[in-house]
Amino acid sequence: MKQVNDGGSVIVDLIKQDPVLKDKNIRIWTGDTMTTASVYQQIMDIPDLEEFFFIGANGKVGTAVCQMLLKTRPNLKIRVFSTYQAMDLPNVSYTSDMKEIVDYKVVVIGKYYSGRLYAKAFEGKSNGDCKTRFILDYTVPFIPIDVKDCTEIKHIQIGLLQITDTSSKAFLKGPFDVCMSHDQNHIYPCHAGCIVNMTEHRDTDEVGEIVLEEMNIVWKKAVSYGLANRAINYK
Repeated sequence: MKQVNDGGSVIVDLIKQDPVLKDKNIRIWTGDTMTTASVYQQIMDIPDLEEFFFIGANGKVGTAVCQMLLKTRPNLKIRVFSTYQAMDLPNVSYTSDMKEIVDYKVVVIGKYYSGRLYAKAFEGKSNGDCKTRFILDYTVPFIPIDVKDCTEIKHIQIGLLQITDTSSKAFLKGPFDVCMSHDQNHIYPCHAGCIVNMTEHRDTDEVGEIVLEEMNIVWKKAVSYGLANRAINYK
């Protein structure tokens, strides 16, 4: 439960204070840097993106994604659904009205909400009066949303890496996270991030807030190991 132990920082402190564990060279890795890099890269790949609606942006991953996006694309507009305004960033605005979702072609979801909330937001809407076409969702587990009459909407799972090399010499091979019901040769980036940390012999902890400078570093490592985001057709 990273929410109640400061993203793993509390666990690190406990280990340092423990008389038995403190000298055992234990490192704590959340893998969240790889998840953040994956989501950020997925959004960056959307052609001609000028704005999007973000549900769950106040979370650890969402906040870092917004910070990195605006660092790269300062003119990008991000509309966040939340009653709590956690970020004070240029071009980030907040709303507590979920019905605004229909005004955005691209929606990113990083927090689970009941399907009833989405049903109410899209209630009475059809393809003609709903701009939404892509809902990119990195919540775990991935639960399809019923948007009824807005049949042109594609609800797509992101925050999931695929193995591009399936040969016998591949870095990873076989089924991963099968209990989460995704396809073979796919793995969650937080798990992949920890495996890469181990392979690269990382000797520091990976806890607390996301370090933006590390995102591009871990992503380059992921690509070098044959990992990639799923390709999405935005036409």
